[in-house]
Amino acid sequence: MTPAEALHQHQQLCDEIHQLALEENRFLKQNQRVPDASLLDRKRQLLERLETSLIAIKAAATAVPAEGRPDRTLVEKARSRIMQILHLDR
Repeated sequence: MTPAEALHQHQQLCDEIHQLALEENRFLKQNQRVPDASLLDRKRQLLERLETSLIAIKAAATAVPAEGRPDRTLVEKARSRIMQILHLDR
């Protein structure tokens, strides 16, 4: 897997996590209680996938010389999405 492919997959995963964070946020505002077990299970599954994704990014980045690394735009998009997730999670 190339670094660009790994980052693209990571970006998609970050988008899924962001959607789940939005859903969790809406649930908390509407119901004023802890989300159901199904939502928490989905969150755990996505976090497991996130760990795998980060490992794939690291492996792809170390396997390719610096000139073959992806455009910084992909990195910034992923970083921005992560910041949005963290902001929602507060």
